[in-house]
Amino acid sequence: MSDELEECLDSTSCRIVIVDLEQITEAITLVTQVSARHNVYVVLLGADPGAAWRREGYDANADYCLDKPVALPELVAVLSRIDRRTAHAASSSTWWLARHLRRLTEPSGEVIPLTELEVRFLSLLGQAPDRSLVREALQLGMWQDTGPHLVRRLEVMIHRFRQKLSRYGITDDPIQTRWRTGYSFGPTMVMDGGRVVPADEAKADELPSTAEAPRRPQASRATAAPRGLR
Repeated sequence: MSDELEECLDSTSCRIVIVDLEQITEAITLVTQVSARHNVYVVLLGADPGAAWRREGYDANADYCLDKPVALPELVAVLSRIDRRTAHAASSSTWWLARHLRRLTEPSGEVIPLTELEVRFLSLLGQAPDRSLVREALQLGMWQDTGPHLVRRLEVMIHRFRQKLSRYGITDDPIQTRWRTGYSFGPTMVMDGGRVVPADEAKADELPSTAEAPRRPQASRATAAPRGLR
């Protein structure tokens, strides 16, 4: 992805990117990179009457593939549908964690850049929905060790993360502290565009809960492509 586009997506509330297959070199690669941002919708335009480019576009997670020249009513219909989907997503309480991009997106669409340590911490909490993770389990997951010095390091990291959220205008702290036990992520969080894993499906032997001791060791024009949770 170009630096200019990356900066634009980071600094604005842009929710739609239109990619012209004939005008942009490596357009399919660009679609793949942009679509990795769960809150950005991608419309791919192509003039080839064959279906191969559509398959490539949908495989790259494009939301819509339209034939050129695009009729104005058709384009308006597509953009209106995206606008409705965006409004619905903004009204939800779901947070989105893109681990490979090191970004956390809160329900209204605000994107928070993360450190590698914060990604590890949130990943552990995200793998244990509706449960509180003891501090020892978090230490083992983040540093493969435990100890008083790591307890302090964990607390400092969480404090700084909460300060970061505050700087982005987020007043509802999603990190819940369980007295004398550990931490949990209060709202729903989806990682890497995948589905939320119910608590009864989480593997208890991978992430100890508060009750466990930590263990060491395609179709017509303007047809929407299937895309995981948005």
